[in-house]
Amino acid sequence: MNCGGNYLKSLDVSKNTALTQLNCSKNSLTSLDVSKNTALTQLNCSKNSLTSLDVSKNTALTKLDCSINPLTSLDVSNNTALTELDCSENQLTSLDVSKNTALTELNFSENSLTSLDVSKNTVLNELNFSNNQLTSLDVSKNTTLTKLICDNNRLTNLDLSKNTALEDFECINNDLTNLDLSKIKHLLNCWSYNNPWIYLKLPDGDIYKKLSPITYTVKVAEGSSKIPFTALPQGFDKKRIKADSVEGTSLEEDGFKWNKSTGLIRFKYKLWDKPETNDAKLREADDEESGFVDAELRALLEVVGPVDPTKPEGKNPDTNKYWTVSFESEDESKGTVAAENTF
Repeated sequence: MNCGGNYLKSLDVSKNTALTQLNCSKNSLTSLDVSKNTALTQLNCSKNSLTSLDVSKNTALTKLDCSINPLTSLDVSNNTALTELDCSENQLTSLDVSKNTALTELNFSENSLTSLDVSKNTVLNELNFSNNQLTSLDVSKNTTLTKLICDNNRLTNLDLSKNTALEDFECINNDLTNLDLSKIKHLLNCWSYNNPWIYLKLPDGDIYKKLSPITYTVKVAEGSSKIPFTALPQGFDKKRIKADSVEGTSLEEDGFKWNKSTGLIRFKYKLWDKPETNDAKLREADDEESGFVDAELRALLEVVGPVDPTKPEGKNPDTNKYWTVSFESEDESKGTVAAENTF
């Protein structure tokens, strides 16, 4: 039964007990009772205004699409036959899929989940959890994954050593510093920009990759003339700096030489290693293909004590507090107060 794309505000299917497929998407439904439709195998109620959905009696369901609704909870513990579940663009804060061991596709993007356990979903092929609030996710049991999308979360670590079947991978806008993709031999697409990368190990072969310049922010004490490498995220390797690309400073053994007038420090940093080759054309590849991306170092000066009001830092009458000043260019006069009374 297909009644999608209308202006329905209500729908009564209580007498249709033999119904196996129902598409009522793109309507204006605020409620839907499918408790009598126990033969349903496919249900699409996406793009409505459902605030709740009870599918506990629909144990034959194999496909459920309830995306783009204002659902705040969803119980699929009785739907053990599910192979595809799309509950994206709702208001879910939790989701239990431990009983849905037959799932091959799971999309819960654009919700408010902070954690999820997919260890029981061992036959998953596609997983999309973009636009949530996850800081970690264990996908070590999901060895059949071919597509993984985790953009716009708060991931600081992601172990993909067991996900060797991956073909499409996106991790845009996270907090990842290190990632090893070397065991994934058939990776076709890799989108990973807006992460504070230190090291990214890619597989051999050509893949379409999208990376963005790295930006580090460090704090430097007043009067200091050096930004030590130890102030940068753990794993930063001086040997991966392209020496002739450094601008706005000089490279020393244990750090960058720095002072207030330096402003932004720019350099090229090698995120991934290009396999050795004898092909002259490949040896002459540009910086991006060789693994180098632009990096920008924003030095934040911690100023202690009285500050000369004629200086761009402004006036700090409290000698017991710090002001954090960010110099955004090589011109010291363009320094601006970034935060008051940081400590």
